[in-house]
Amino acid sequence: MLKDHPRRQDIHHIIKVPVPDFDDGGRFDVAKFRLRVEEALRDLHTERIAVLQHLQRARPNEDSQRIPDIAAVNEELLAEFAKLQEEGKVGYLTTFPYSPGIACSMSAGDRPMRDWRFCSRNLETWDH
Repeated sequence: MLKDHPRRQDIHHIIKVPVPDFDDGGRFDVAKFRLRVEEALRDLHTERIAVLQHLQRARPNEDSQRIPDIAAVNEELLAEFAKLQEEGKVGYLTTFPYSPGIACSMSAGDRPMRDWRFCSRNLETWDH
């Protein structure tokens, strides 16, 4: 449907990129990250994704696991994103804070993640 849409070039896409995913052991795989972006470009019939929303998944699905993993993948993630951006394939990067703990962690101190967070508020899970 998008391939033949008359205003295809006017559509701005936002995709979720779950790398690392639940069973990746918190390890960031540059090739897998790029593959997910390339697959989206192909499937959406577009040359550029406006926003990549990074999902930091872990098993167990707990802040005690995810927060350290975010810091561990940050440098490689930002480096690969910069390459994709230079190639004109992506516009912006954001991440999804699954919990208040992750959002606070990303906002704290000198962590470079604070510059690319996405703040969301789910009143059912946030207590402030």
